[in-house]
Parts: sequence; C-alpha cells; structure tokens
Amino acid sequence: MAPSSPDPSARMLASWLEAYGRAWETNDGPGFAALFADDALYSESPFAEPMVGTDAIAAYAGMMEQHQGGVSFHFEIVSVDPPVALFGASYRNTANDEPTRLEGVFLLSFDEEGRCSSLREWWHADPAPAFRA
Repeated sequence: MAPSSPDPSARMLASWLEAYGRAWETNDGPGFAALFADDALYSESPFAEPMVGTDAIAAYAGMMEQHQGGVSFHFEIVSVDPPVALFGASYRNTANDEPTRLEGVFLLSFDEEGRCSSLREWWHADPAPAFRA
C-alpha cells in the first residue's frame, strides 16, 4: 500500500510558507505582496495597527529589504485548521552588520484562491531590531 499523501490543506500551507520564506530571503517585494489578497490584513505585532492591502504589505517588504541582509527562513506547521506555524529567521542587520535571529508564530487565514487574507504574527528578535514597521 502506498503511503498516504499529506492533506491538501497542509500541502497548500507548506507551499505558501515556502514561498513567503523565498520572497523574504531573496528580497522579492512584489513576490512577497503577491502572496496576499488585495485587501489582506497583516499584523506584525499585537500592538500595531495592521497593514491593509498589498500596497502596504509591499511597502513593509521594502522596509525589510533595507534593514535585513542574508535572510535565512524556516518554519514548522503547528496546525492546519486553523493555520498556525512557528517561524524563525536569521539575518544581518544592515544598520550595524550585527547578526540577528528571530523566532515567532504566524496565525493565518486564506481566501479561496490560496492567498493570505490575514496574517497575525508574534515574534521576538535577539538582539531586538532598531526599526519597526
């Protein structure tokens, strides 16, 4: 008997997270924004107003490109329904050339086309970043 294939929702979530990481690692702002629905909400912090729409998300990606170099992204899916993932990254802070690592959690929702309609994240960086969105 052939092994069962992963749940389609799990494959879609893993594929989306891989694309998110690839866009972040390669400074692909347009590719990053294309992962989101036109009216998506992106909350980088529970205390900040969410970014709304792909223009705001593309601007956020541009800000990350200016402050982070050599990004390496990883993730682990915690739940498919609802979509929750642990994520982490290491990068070089371009302001002071300091190596930085971060770990966090994504709580996601998707539209019928597989684009992210809401991303809420909680993260901590070591050392803490000198910039915020």
